[in-house]
Amino acid sequence: MSKVDAIKSQYEIRATYERLSGDELNSNNQASCLYCDSSDAFTLYEDSFYCYSCCKHGDVIDILAWGKKQSVGDFLRGNKLELTPEEIEFYRVQNAERERVREEERTRNYNNAVERLHSTQKWIEYHNNLNETYRELWRRRGVEDAFQSIWQLGYNPAFKYRTDQGILTTPSLTIPIKAVGGECLNIQHRLQNAMNGDRYRPEGAGLKMHPFICDTELKGAQDIIIVEGAIKAMVTYQTYDKPGVQVIGALSKSMMDKTIRQSKGRNAIVIPDPDGREEVQDAARYSGAKVLRLPKKIDDLILEHGLGKHWLRDTIQQARII
Repeated sequence: MSKVDAIKSQYEIRATYERLSGDELNSNNQASCLYCDSSDAFTLYEDSFYCYSCCKHGDVIDILAWGKKQSVGDFLRGNKLELTPEEIEFYRVQNAERERVREEERTRNYNNAVERLHSTQKWIEYHNNLNETYRELWRRRGVEDAFQSIWQLGYNPAFKYRTDQGILTTPSLTIPIKAVGGECLNIQHRLQNAMNGDRYRPEGAGLKMHPFICDTELKGAQDIIIVEGAIKAMVTYQTYDKPGVQVIGALSKSMMDKTIRQSKGRNAIVIPDPDGREEVQDAARYSGAKVLRLPKKIDDLILEHGLGKHWLRDTIQQARII
């Protein structure tokens, strides 16, 4: 047994995660991520973990290091574990093989989840649930009927989701998350009467998180607007109303950072929420994106004051490089 494996043998990964994070895994072995703001994409396996939101992976050593706010190297050295070059190479090869096996398992699980999503076409079922009452719920959020149909927005009267308290049920507004080209990748549920403070949940386990893309027929857009949240993206896209401009809604703060960084080389404008201004700065500097600072969330401003495309087009001109 290697020195590293000797340390691993002393800790059970699930108990270690729950003790250090203060969180509990649900029946799918999922919980809040240690490295991003996802509440249910962090998945524990027999001797490893993987976050389907930020793609961070590791084992119990990484969790122990996180608990001490150290790098893995500093943690090992703190335990007086100085590895020889041969041991470092052995550990690297061993981890690479384990990661290869885990990646194959993740790929199988993802492909199976996508296949289930496509075979059931739940987003169409939810869209067909829309009646005058449920369409009005979307209108109150600023989404016109025509775009409700274009984006196949929907309603689920009884969405079930797992929590520490067990399985809860709530109505939800449904948002198909599609790739450029139109393939459905996931469904985001905006919970309507969540008992535990949750606001959003994905359709099911195994599906990856992706941003909401407003115009799935627009390929290779050079002009893009990035906001935090799918509904904000919808309201912004409707209001801006300019052909050739893509609007992207990042579904979490970690996804916001990643999306901004991926915009490097394009004409990107970032409109953060007021409480997220500082968090986008590093990514905006890296990508060269301009940042527009507003006193309120973009959709709240538009809806509260009845603002239109001329206001938004003029206001966006105020975006500046940080």
